[in-house]
Amino acid sequence: MIRACSVATDSSLLEFLLLKATLESYHDVSWTVSCDPVAAEKLIVYKNVELLRLIESDRDCSHGTQNEDKTKKFTQLAMTKFDAVERSIAQHGYGLFLDADVFFTNPIEDRVLRLIENPDIDAVLCPHMTNNLGLETQVGHYNTGMFSLRSIDMLRKHVSLSSNPANGFYTDQQAIQFAAYEHTIAGLPIHYNIGWWRFNEKFNSQRLSLFRVDDNKIKFGDAPAVCFHVHTLKKLDYKNYGTFLLDRVVSMMKSCDNENYATTVRMIEECQ
Repeated sequence: MIRACSVATDSSLLEFLLLKATLESYHDVSWTVSCDPVAAEKLIVYKNVELLRLIESDRDCSHGTQNEDKTKKFTQLAMTKFDAVERSIAQHGYGLFLDADVFFTNPIEDRVLRLIENPDIDAVLCPHMTNNLGLETQVGHYNTGMFSLRSIDMLRKHVSLSSNPANGFYTDQQAIQFAAYEHTIAGLPIHYNIGWWRFNEKFNSQRLSLFRVDDNKIKFGDAPAVCFHVHTLKKLDYKNYGTFLLDRVVSMMKSCDNENYATTVRMIEECQ
């Protein structure tokens, strides 16, 4: 059983349902989800979802614009992810956090599940892997759209660093890098949490050629492309920089004789 955590609100609910459906197509999962009233009303029917009603509304929240008020509200909303992870750690020993805009195209490998469940590993993190170290100095080396935490001490350091504007960190992404310095961590390989930022510049766009279909499954090089991190169904008030990646993945899924992929494509196309 995978102990997953997420945040679901009115605007992200459809993406969360896609995340839930795709992960559950490969694994048994129990969820701890921070939510607003709109999402809670829809999610209460699921027996494997524990709801933490911590968000009043996601109205006027955004992290992709230059509006400081919208960014502040979004940050406050996003910080409830830590409540979900802490609850999961208390109940299950760890929490695997997944942003609502993640979806799965292959199962999580057994070796990764063993890392997540290993009591000697405090956290399993996803490096950005942009090949742009200057950028990552500003925004953080790790992406917090997918991470697993077992250490309450590290979680609380992460929360403390993220919550103090005086630290000048770029959201909680940069903070997790510093919270990890005194802890034993593992990093996931590039075929997890596959985001547009790994392909959007001249010096990393050639990676797109590594995608291929083999035995009706999407691969990245010789490895299974496990999950993608790109907006699919949320209405954004800023440019969706991941559209090129989503289009490519959907095209590959359509070329496969794979019932999981057919369901995923149907969910995306029916709700767009």
